[in-house]
Amino acid sequence: MKMELGIKASFLPSVRFKHIPLEFLDVLVIVFEEYQKQSCPVVITGASYEMYEDGGYHDQGYAWDFRTKTLQNPLLAIGGIYYRLRAVSTNYRVLFHDTGNGNHMHIEYRIDGTSCPEGY
Repeated sequence: MKMELGIKASFLPSVRFKHIPLEFLDVLVIVFEEYQKQSCPVVITGASYEMYEDGGYHDQGYAWDFRTKTLQNPLLAIGGIYYRLRAVSTNYRVLFHDTGNGNHMHIEYRIDGTSCPEGY
């Protein structure tokens, strides 16, 4: 069975995925729709293998990073993504932060079932 979501996303050449969890299909759709509102392409800048700590959500394949520098209003987009993902599950966590390479959006899914703190 072939399934097409009609979304487009690109990623940096260094980005590699261990797997694409089902929970991240919602992420891709919601991020695409919120970025599209600002006519901004979705660029995944980090997934699983790019110098992340062992055992963390990135290492397990349950966290991705997204470029935000091309968004006209990053907080508007990230707020929309946060609220829409939280309506799907409180296991999603959305962060807007700088870890040394510039501001970006980090989205993770808590596979241990614990709810994430509110806020982004």
